[in-house]
Amino acid sequence: MIRAFLVAGGIDGAHYDIRYRNDLGAFYKLLVHVIGIPPHQVRVCHRDGGAGDLDDDGRLEHFLPATRPELETGLRWLAEAGPEDLAILVASNHGDPDGLCLWGAGEFLPPSAVQEMLTPCAATKLLVFGQCYAGRFASIALDRTVICCACEPDQPSYAHPDKNYDSFLYHLATALAGETPDGTPPNVPLARTGPAHVAEAFRYAQESNRTPETPRLIDPLALAPTLDLRRFAR
Repeated sequence: MIRAFLVAGGIDGAHYDIRYRNDLGAFYKLLVHVIGIPPHQVRVCHRDGGAGDLDDDGRLEHFLPATRPELETGLRWLAEAGPEDLAILVASNHGDPDGLCLWGAGEFLPPSAVQEMLTPCAATKLLVFGQCYAGRFASIALDRTVICCACEPDQPSYAHPDKNYDSFLYHLATALAGETPDGTPPNVPLARTGPAHVAEAFRYAQESNRTPETPRLIDPLALAPTLDLRRFAR
């Protein structure tokens, strides 16, 4: 089984960008339509809550507010995944040296909080961070965990130069799905057809990215080369 928690805050209306919603949509489409997991196994925290059509199928998905209490609740829910499962966290948004920016000025989720909430999790874990200073989350130390960061701890992350997505997240979702989230041809041809292992997808995102950020893959147990999302879908 796969449990996935998709998060994008945006701070407030003045700082929010539609690409954060699009980033979540890219991974929602990957998980529900390509990998084939049931929608109830994906939880979404976005802005101040509400609803939106993440997969462009004409039906609305429910959003919880991207506030600290809701994120902590969502991380505890993610941590309930069992030893045969895969737990996925994807974060888009603004970042700060203090952590992931949440909805509400001055609200942050630090790496230490993610580590604390996910420590009880027995599942294999894939953590994806697309925000500025994302590399600060490379400090998270958890069992059976692969971490993908858009940039180094002291770097900004960047929007895609041609599309309304964050660049690293767009390319990573493209490679994992075997197709672009917006249905356009990829800028760099995909080497194969169909969903990729995480290590292959990370390399594709790294090579395709034309922005001055430095993506990082943290994989101390070398899980990523054989981590295939399809293996966990049921």
